[in-house]
Amino acid sequence: MNVDLPFSFLIGRDFTADQPGTGLAGDITYLPTLAGWWYPATVIDLATHEVIGYAMADHHRAELVVDALTMAGLRGGLKPGCIMHSDRGREYTRGEFRRQIRKLNLRQSMGRTGSCYDNAAAESFFGLLKAEIGTTVWESHETARTDILRFIEAEYNRTRLRKHPEYGYVTPLETRTLLQPDLALAAQPPAVQVQGGTSGELQGSARQAAVNASTGRNPQGGASRGMPTEVD
Repeated sequence: MNVDLPFSFLIGRDFTADQPGTGLAGDITYLPTLAGWWYPATVIDLATHEVIGYAMADHHRAELVVDALTMAGLRGGLKPGCIMHSDRGREYTRGEFRRQIRKLNLRQSMGRTGSCYDNAAAESFFGLLKAEIGTTVWESHETARTDILRFIEAEYNRTRLRKHPEYGYVTPLETRTLLQPDLALAAQPPAVQVQGGTSGELQGSARQAAVNASTGRNPQGGASRGMPTEVD
């Protein structure tokens, strides 16, 4: 049963944080494949705009967002009382997710019902992802997973420049290094096998690798599919 729980809108559309591990934003989207819909969930650190947690599956049950938050907890150096913000999607109101919030000693924040602007930081990342890797039909869940992993680890976190008010144009990982050098190394994941090499091997030529993957994928068109029943 999905009930309208009285979560507070703690961040008030202020999608910034002074230090890593003090403010997070999460969201889910869906991508079409010939094998059915593919759902990525992410957790973004609002101080660095780094994607510090993510999970992907062929469903959007609560365990998907729990897995993304668990990864963020292991990787992001989260501070006690850190705010975890999301929309009011049913995945974020489930007991499993709320228990993980308590386990990590976080505070849960939710935007108002029906307002996409209340979770703009998380939603804008998925807008960028779709613009960069395309919204065509992938051949399989695995090809979609590979492209998303490549974009997050080799392209976005390591090469995407954002203007920081103090440091100028820096990448999310550079921002973390500047703000908290003692945690920057711990936050970097081990090399992850993706098509064409590991995430570490791809770092030096990440942008070109992403372009090659996008143009060389040759996705096939599929029969018209209905939209997912509910991704809040």
